[in-house]
Amino acid sequence: MWSFHGLPDVVFDICEFLSALALVIVVAMHYHAIDEERMQFRFNVLLFLLLPLVSMIPAAIFHNQSFWLSFSILRTNFAWLLYFVLHIFKVPRKFVITWMTIVGVVWALLTIIQQFTFPYYWFYTRDAITSGDFFRAGLYRFMLDPHLFGTFIVIYYYNSFLVNWKWQSLLIVIIGLVGFYCYTTRQVALAVVICMVIISVMQPGRAKYVALSVMAIGFILLLLNLDALLGSYIELTSEQLAKDNIRIYSAKYFLFEYWPHWTTVLFGNGAEHMNSDYGKEIAGLGENLGYFKGDVGLISPLSTFGILYVLNIIFVNLKGLRPSYYGTAKSYFLPALFLYSLMLLLISEHYAYPAAIPYFCMIFYLVDKSYWKRRGELPDEAEEEDHLLRRAG
Repeated sequence: MWSFHGLPDVVFDICEFLSALALVIVVAMHYHAIDEERMQFRFNVLLFLLLPLVSMIPAAIFHNQSFWLSFSILRTNFAWLLYFVLHIFKVPRKFVITWMTIVGVVWALLTIIQQFTFPYYWFYTRDAITSGDFFRAGLYRFMLDPHLFGTFIVIYYYNSFLVNWKWQSLLIVIIGLVGFYCYTTRQVALAVVICMVIISVMQPGRAKYVALSVMAIGFILLLLNLDALLGSYIELTSEQLAKDNIRIYSAKYFLFEYWPHWTTVLFGNGAEHMNSDYGKEIAGLGENLGYFKGDVGLISPLSTFGILYVLNIIFVNLKGLRPSYYGTAKSYFLPALFLYSLMLLLISEHYAYPAAIPYFCMIFYLVDKSYWKRRGELPDEAEEEDHLLRRAG
């Protein structure tokens, strides 16, 4: 909904404020109900919440950005409280997966459908409709925000298909893959495919060989139709590699030059607000020099929130790969999702993005459920649903 075209920005500002306020109120009223032992990512989520707030201080001292503007731009960061809300209400695993599926499928379908409806569109996040950057390899780059939910539906339902062999799961996988093809971001699509291969290898017994056979057939079909499906992308990639990559210069600038004081290495320069001189300076670097912080992966949160924030990101992803959290093949999709995030950290990082924070909260929560389920200390899904309905009643 945050990508809906035609509504004024103030509507989204109000929605974001009300969402953050609701989460704060729920956590404040029910914090006593949180079982901290069940929360494997509690400390990490608290760091994701608090470190950006600390960065408001260097933003004020070194960039003259008021605390109010800094707090305003960080309002969506309170979405991390969703992790605590999920634990407060002990939301069943099935409910979380259902809602993540809905968002992921809607994202994929909108991304696909709008390729055929352009120039008519309803959802998009890029303003430069008439510029060349809006087109890539003959496709329109609408760039809808919640693509991480698209990652979820592909990886989760591919793993589910290998476990249960239900063709409905395979249909969702295909929808998600076509969505990523239309999303036109090559590194994202490649990371998803690599995760699918790894999930195939992780499968026990006969399922592993069947999965690898299916992947091999798919790879052969792709090679036979390489020019039709990926010819434009291959040509575009070759052209970009032949030229100087502006991302390298952008990375060097934010990594080595944009440090007004040594403390900003620890706590960052703060999140820039477009109405401040600091925000206009960052926007000018993008418009005039092509230095965009969003294009340089981990260097972006390093510059904005400091090295402690970056170390937390790395630790979270390594933590999510721990085998002790997962018991059966049904849970193999979870470490694959952390591996996906880890592979893209040098290119793309989303831990402070409003559309991504709920996704990470849900993934962390699913890991918690998997861990305690493996230890035999969680009720089954039916008992959890009864508990939730009693709470709602």
